[in-house]
Amino acid sequence: CIMWRACAGLDADYMPLSALAHILSGGKSGRMQKALVDSGLALSCEVAIPVLKDPAVFLIVVNLASGVTHAQAELASYDVINEVIANGVSVQEIEKAQRALKVAHTFAADSISARLSALNEAIAVGDWRFDLDYQENFNKVMSADIQSVAKKYMREDWRTCGYFIPKGEEK
Repeated sequence: CIMWRACAGLDADYMPLSALAHILSGGKSGRMQKALVDSGLALSCEVAIPVLKDPAVFLIVVNLASGVTHAQAELASYDVINEVIANGVSVQEIEKAQRALKVAHTFAADSISARLSALNEAIAVGDWRFDLDYQENFNKVMSADIQSVAKKYMREDWRTCGYFIPKGEEK
């Protein structure tokens, strides 16, 4: 698990970080999927930034494939992040993330209880309109915004990396 110190849900940097998380973990064509799972380094990989009232963490969770060291997966993860910092993301990646979010948001709004839950979460973040405006605000994110927040937050001195080593497998 790799974590970087990040921002609160109502911060202007939250939407670009959320877009970055979607691009990195976006299904079979997400950057982390390609770099870690398709290459055989990992069984799965998840990227997320929780929506919180207080500053959160941007995290990458990797489930290693058999025979792969933690260091190999960690370095491959940094390579993906460094590529975003150096070259940004494509318009196609942003549009794919926007479409995926629209579908997920539509399915999540399928019941009154789900809508009430989303409203309650928005209130907890600090603005009852947060969920209502989420898709619109997400759609305003540009490639330069994502590259900017990657440079700002994905710093080595803001990073923590932890390894899960099952008991009996210590070296």
